[in-house]
Amino acid sequence: MSKGTSKMSKLMKAPLRALSRARDFYVNSMTGCAGKVPYGSGSMGCPAAIPPRSFSYSEHRISASDDDLRELIRAASLSRRSPALQTPVKRSQSVAVGRIDEDSPCDFQDELRPSSLEPRLSPEPSHLLGTASFSAKKKDGITYPHMGPKRELKFALESFWDGKSSAEDLQKVAADLRSSIWKQMADAGIKGNASLPAMEMTKWFDINYHFIVPELGPDTKFSHSSHKAVSEYKEAKALGIDTVPVLIGPVSYLLLSKPAKGVEKSFSLLSLLEKVLPVYKEVIAELKAAGASWIQFDEPTLVMDLHSHQLQAFTERNDMVEYFGEQLSGFAFTVNGWVQSYGSRCVKPPIIYGDVSRPKAMTVFWSSMAQSMTPRPMKGMLTGPVTILNWSFVRNNQPRFETCYQIALAIKDEVEDLEAAGIHVIQIDEAALREGLQLRKSEQSFYLDWAVHSFRITNCGVQDTTQIHTHMCYSNFNDIIHSIIDMDADVITIENSRSDEKLLYLFREGVKYGAGIRPCVYDIHSPRIPSTEEITDRINKMLVVLETNILWVNPDCGLKTRKYPEVKHALTNMVSAAKILRKELASAK
Repeated sequence: MSKGTSKMSKLMKAPLRALSRARDFYVNSMTGCAGKVPYGSGSMGCPAAIPPRSFSYSEHRISASDDDLRELIRAASLSRRSPALQTPVKRSQSVAVGRIDEDSPCDFQDELRPSSLEPRLSPEPSHLLGTASFSAKKKDGITYPHMGPKRELKFALESFWDGKSSAEDLQKVAADLRSSIWKQMADAGIKGNASLPAMEMTKWFDINYHFIVPELGPDTKFSHSSHKAVSEYKEAKALGIDTVPVLIGPVSYLLLSKPAKGVEKSFSLLSLLEKVLPVYKEVIAELKAAGASWIQFDEPTLVMDLHSHQLQAFTERNDMVEYFGEQLSGFAFTVNGWVQSYGSRCVKPPIIYGDVSRPKAMTVFWSSMAQSMTPRPMKGMLTGPVTILNWSFVRNNQPRFETCYQIALAIKDEVEDLEAAGIHVIQIDEAALREGLQLRKSEQSFYLDWAVHSFRITNCGVQDTTQIHTHMCYSNFNDIIHSIIDMDADVITIENSRSDEKLLYLFREGVKYGAGIRPCVYDIHSPRIPSTEEITDRINKMLVVLETNILWVNPDCGLKTRKYPEVKHALTNMVSAAKILRKELASAK
């Protein structure tokens, strides 16, 4: 090659080398402190990483002693004398930033395909390696520098960018580094695995780590496009190291995103929660199948000042009255106004101070999500108006029944929204119906009239094909059984296991009840687990006075006060008892 040709080639490549340095500076600025915050799981679909629109390569200083900068200056000087060097680069062939499909999920396999015309933004090193963040059980997450002790990943990535090595070579370096780091941490007595998925560029809360902000809109579709979290879990497991996958929680993922271009700024990102949760379900299922027994979800936005509607996205159902009161207008709550219910069980009764209404749906999202996960009927669960009233401190400037009717109309809206969402079995609990009964018998009839009317208001608008259930517990119902029948519920659950089966005496005495009835078969307020035989015996006693076509089998009350192993064992016995009796009844026909 002639000296002139060599010089010309060098001058042609100088601008690209300078831009490559600027690119490297940009990438290094993102990853230089990446070891400080765990991320990089890449477990779910998200927009591709692009530099912020405000980013300018000219903002970053390049040393005056840099050879490429001198070559660039020399080329610019020569270009004034050499028109041949002034050929513009077409916009469609920009080599500074490649074209990114912002609507596609971030599957880095596509990003690793070399392209001679339109080079894409290559993946950040942290995505290739995954942050060496190990959340040991009962320990805080520990982050480990992941670029390698001699920056092996940096140089491997740059070698790939320069076309000197293949994508497979790059992935091998990343895999070898992960293996080495996991072994070091395991030897140090630390167990865990890769962490939060990295997602415009902005700082992570109040530290100098940056993350890519997802751009979302009402038409965004999420998919489980990257199985990186699972593959890295398997990698570590193959090394004999039991890690804990750490993923960013769905609410924080959405709250840390922003509306995409063309989407109204007022767009509620949390409205996408229903769309993104199935992806998390897929990730969990895949991790479970791979052997993961512990998965950690981080919700860092909980450290921020959130609005009430944002907090509700995190909310787990609390007390059956408090949960609904917090979402209805006209209610107020104390912070620490705990009232003992039984044993160590306490509640915070709400204060009804104004007119009651329902600003928006309260349980539709959760019930619909649960129904989408099973072909079996999923029961919507609501607290009835009489129970909400009787378990609250009620305003005294209007009759109690007027307030109860207002609550009933609010619950009616929720019932009809549940039905429209495909929930065709809805339980409206009236656990406190009996509690409001006046001691003087002359006043009881009026109370029972408006209490039963309130319940019937809640479900008067549903189709006949929608089952309405209710539940009552731990009271003497014998003297109000006819009012209970007047409630016209399709199925009624009444406590029976702890009252020496007094309820059955009513039916022995000739009370006729044509709807479904569920006299409870075991007490959930005790940690004791009944045997299959015990439950079978109890059901047989019920069958003496109840027709088989109206008898339902279920436990007393709700199960949230019990630990999961207790619930699973007891319910397994209960289902076994029901199957035994069904088989016996079928063979007796």
